Amino acid sequence: MWLRPIGGYALAVLSGASASTSQTGHTAEPVATPTTADEAAPPRPTIRWIAPIGCPDETEVRTRVESLIGRRLREPGESAAIEAEVLPAAPPQLRIVVHGEGGMHERLVTAADCTELAEMAAVIIAVTIDPSASLRVPEVLPAEPPRQTPPPKTEHTPAPTPKCEPVKTPAPPMGMIRVGGGIGLGPLPGPSGALDAEAGARWRHARIAVGFEHQFAGTGSLASGVGVRVSITTARVVGCYVGTLARRLEFPLCAGINAGVMTGRGVGVPRTARKRLPWVGGVLEGGATLVANRWLAFGLVGRVGVPFVRPGFSLDDFGVVHRAPPAAFSGLGTIELRFLNGEPRR
Repeated sequence: MWLRPIGGYALAVLSGASASTSQTGHTAEPVATPTTADEAAPPRPTIRWIAPIGCPDETEVRTRVESLIGRRLREPGESAAIEAEVLPAAPPQLRIVVHGEGGMHERLVTAADCTELAEMAAVIIAVTIDPSASLRVPEVLPAEPPRQTPPPKTEHTPAPTPKCEPVKTPAPPMGMIRVGGGIGLGPLPGPSGALDAEAGARWRHARIAVGFEHQFAGTGSLASGVGVRVSITTARVVGCYVGTLARRLEFPLCAGINAGVMTGRGVGVPRTARKRLPWVGGVLEGGATLVANRWLAFGLVGRVGVPFVRPGFSLDDFGVVHRAPPAAFSGLGTIELRFLNGEPRR
């Protein structure tokens, strides 16, 4: 076998494949078989396009390559094998492998969608086949995204424990006991001494209490010396708002209801009898308290009682001797003892 260069490529012809023997016994020279223009041209480059359904097909990619290089893919020197594959990734990636005289070259690029990857593949293939095509590429290929370097492995560090702040709970109420004494005006025929006691629970700005008040007997009489001696005892339930000033002065304002009994006995009559009448009414109270320490306080209290029904006393042959007025008043000085529930108050 021997080789003869044709058009820059080697054409191989087997001796004896188309040779003939002369009558003289000499071997004739080998004769090349004539070829067509397409058979004489070297094979066009092998381009393999692999992409999922929905991407541009291989024909579109080839057409784009030819438009970039400005000619058909059938000219001498184009013998590279190029494989372009769209990889299923997010975002889509294109893997291009070029097999040529310089060996194998591989490149991986990323784009927003498959259409953009097809355009990148056409540009890379065109530049691979004809480097001068890079001067005609309308767009510059985006640079490959930087590879993210994984953070160095370190020992597992436990997550910081969140700080737990204590839940603020309402302060427990303070217990209180208060006693007082003073003067009463109104329910009895004249001024009288009064004793008062109260117990309850208090907060910084509120108080709920149950109290008792007794006003000693006073005498109401007529000009003839006939009269009635009257006393009153009541119980009450009140709720209070307590204003404060400099944590040493308190100003309670209270409202509630009281009920009790008014007792009368005749004076200056031959036959005396004791009679009790009910007392039911509303009560309003205000005052000022000086806090000596967390255990002890001193105060002044003014109280007004308004009866719902005004009880009265009468004597035979003399008529009504005394009837309760529309309102009754008490003025008291008090001493208050306080004790704590739970932790000491600060």
